[in-house]
Amino acid sequence: MKLRRSPLMIALLAAMALAGCHSKTDTQVAATPATVNVQHLNGSTEVKKHPQRIVVLDYASLETLQLLDVEPLALPGNRKNLPDSLKRYQDDKYLNAGTLFQPDMAVLRAAKPDLILIAGRASKAYDELNTLAPTLNMSVDQQDQLGSLKQRTLQLGELFDKQQQAQAAIDKLDAQIAAVKPQAAQAGRGLVVLFSGGKISAYAPKSRFSFVYDALGFASALQSDEKDVRGNKLTPEQVAKLNPDWLFVIDRDAATGRPNAVAPQKILTGTALKKTTAVKKGQVVYLPAAEVYLSGGIVTAQHVVERVSEALTHAAR
Repeated sequence: MKLRRSPLMIALLAAMALAGCHSKTDTQVAATPATVNVQHLNGSTEVKKHPQRIVVLDYASLETLQLLDVEPLALPGNRKNLPDSLKRYQDDKYLNAGTLFQPDMAVLRAAKPDLILIAGRASKAYDELNTLAPTLNMSVDQQDQLGSLKQRTLQLGELFDKQQQAQAAIDKLDAQIAAVKPQAAQAGRGLVVLFSGGKISAYAPKSRFSFVYDALGFASALQSDEKDVRGNKLTPEQVAKLNPDWLFVIDRDAATGRPNAVAPQKILTGTALKKTTAVKKGQVVYLPAAEVYLSGGIVTAQHVVERVSEALTHAAR
């Protein structure tokens, strides 16, 4: 006996078949999160968007995550010297990921992260960390510090679909720099000096702490091809011979909480440094040490420009 299907039954069967196909397609889409291809110091890595379990071994990246309102899962254990802008991350609720130089692999393996962010201090552990989760080396390119810093900020913004917040931070920095550069170009020669244990390290353009030259446009009193991240070791007499118009001071001892340290002010006023134009004119800018030495992200850059702008405005009075 041949069954006859009414037009209504045919329509219902077609609708059910279409609904089944649509449901399957939706499930497939939902099960395949969007990914982002991130170019970083160690290559190119495909990362799923909106990672939830994030290990951060790079304080510059932590600055950006804070701007984006993204919470990390694990951070380095010793956080007592964090800059004021990152003090809230001293909370014990964050897993102890070890140190920047020696991540605790057992803890991280148990944590089951879906993203790990590192930079120079943790770079030797990259291969091992990358076996636990996609690992991005977010170190900036010293040959293009400003451009690289912006790129890192935008990469994290894209990863969490927060491009607007990332771009806002960049726009703020760009506006700050645009206001300072004309003054910096006419300010004379500057020198970035790091004080540590009573010793002086000076930095030239295209080096670790060369932001004031490369981004702000100060002429450098020191020309060097020295690639050592510890800078050029100079005596007070050698700095005096360079005679910079401006000194940009990074107090490493203050940044790391070194006890019984010799204050930079004592060296500046009690050695041959007092003969420099910078000291004589009071053109010594104390950069935010903990931020510059330990972090160095987009917020640090904003604070450095603010500090330099204030000094230039004061000198112009």
